[in-house]
Amino acid sequence: MYYRYQVNLAEHDGTLQLLAAIHATGRPVDAVALNAGVGVSGRFIETNLTAEVNMVRLNVMSVLQLD
Repeated sequence: MYYRYQVNLAEHDGTLQLLAAIHATGRPVDAVALNAGVGVSGRFIETNLTAEVNMVRLNVMSVLQLD
């Protein structure tokens, strides 16, 4: 059996929504497939700070919170 949820992991609330959905099943999680990822190109000093923060939130923080 599998479940499908669509949330925005670049937002803290999206990660919390996914965690709540996982806990609501009352079942242990064997695997999670995340179809998410984003990158910001260019020199760091010239890139948009919001884009950089969203990238870190999606690629790092959401994964840590799902552990």
